[in-house]
Amino acid sequence: MQIDENDTMFLKKEPCPCCTPDLDPDACPCSTGISGKFLEPVLMLLLSRGEAHGYELLSQLDDFKVSADTSALYRTLRSLEEDGLVHSRWDTERAGPARRRYSLTNKGKEYLESWVSTVRQDRERLDRFLTAYHEGICEGGFDSNLEEQEIEKEV
Repeated sequence: MQIDENDTMFLKKEPCPCCTPDLDPDACPCSTGISGKFLEPVLMLLLSRGEAHGYELLSQLDDFKVSADTSALYRTLRSLEEDGLVHSRWDTERAGPARRRYSLTNKGKEYLESWVSTVRQDRERLDRFLTAYHEGICEGGFDSNLEEQEIEKEV
């Protein structure tokens, strides 16, 4: 799957406590965020709940703090379909113009499972990092370690 890095898909980032209010959250030096590629598993998760058309999917992205413009959404859906992860069909049964409806394929379900596994591993790493950070702050470990390192540099 090829997604242009300039696509406007991104996670909505909240400003972090260390940044000034006027700093764009996307420019925060301490924020790594998740790449626009996260749009794929979110779309597949939404489609695992049932068939939907693009605007239905677009309206649900905010629940995951994910944003995409309409063209990026449809490019991603088209790419997922080309990869056999999503299937689409024209819905002509409803009033108004025909709309394309998307559903998750079995291959898409497997791909979604691999994403879930990856997210769990990333979460475990982040939890370990946060636990170590919290333990260091609560026990005063970081400040005392810095003082010892400064003394060693002077010697």
